[in-house]
Amino acid sequence: MFNYIQSPFGVFLDQDCVLLDRLDPLIRALQDGKALAGPRDEMWLTQPHLCRTYPKLMNFRFRSRPEFVHASLMALDVPRVRAWSCKPFIWRSEWGPHPLERYYGLTELVRRNQSDGVLTLDSAHTGYGLGQVYLFDGRALAYHHWYSGQVYGRRDKLDDLFDADWLRAEMDRFLNDYWNGALKLEINDSK
Repeated sequence: MFNYIQSPFGVFLDQDCVLLDRLDPLIRALQDGKALAGPRDEMWLTQPHLCRTYPKLMNFRFRSRPEFVHASLMALDVPRVRAWSCKPFIWRSEWGPHPLERYYGLTELVRRNQSDGVLTLDSAHTGYGLGQVYLFDGRALAYHHWYSGQVYGRRDKLDDLFDADWLRAEMDRFLNDYWNGALKLEINDSK
């Protein structure tokens, strides 16, 4: 998809990420010199709703790679990134073993070519299962529901922690509220 972008700015949105607001702030950041904007790849489990179901996970840092942008939402300066690589999402072997995800190559590529070129967004846990919102200047720009694609057809636990039926029910509850205009994010960003 990256190779087919015609505009100077590209936005990538995962199938389990829903826009809640306009992305103008991210595009302005790119116009102001950033090459990549997106959420930190971290997930703190802080929402009391989830922690009533899984009490041992309260304040658990489930994902912790805040120095990298998560692929669920990425905005990038296409011409600048193309000047650095025609395959920017690949982790290069000369950088050593990739720390978790191969697509971290994009964040690392930007860092190696422009030290201040990455704008990372904060995230906050919502009252919908493992849902998080991505925040910029206090505004919720997007909602990301972790594991959404993995719950279909499964009846077991994901990562030996999360019951697939519970995750599916929480995802359905979010979608129902979203489509009915009754979204209650209950954002909890205490860490």
